[in-house]
Amino acid sequence: MIEWRKYQKNDRSIQSHVPHLITNGIGVVMAFHASNPKHGYTWYKCTSDTGYDQLVDMPVVTHYAVINLPGEEEA
Repeated sequence: MIEWRKYQKNDRSIQSHVPHLITNGIGVVMAFHASNPKHGYTWYKCTSDTGYDQLVDMPVVTHYAVINLPGEEEA
């Protein structure tokens, strides 16, 4: 089960530069949370070819979830 957390833009407890799932209540995207001098903290797309240099095209992120695959907690 995915443990969704309400996203608050000023929440600094979100771990930066690690993949998360984010949603606006309609779609889900895998993204990194990181600081941007122009936009403050925001979400970046996770892509194998670009890393995380593209901003997520989701105007309002309402929730996020840490990606925790089965068995990872024992590793």
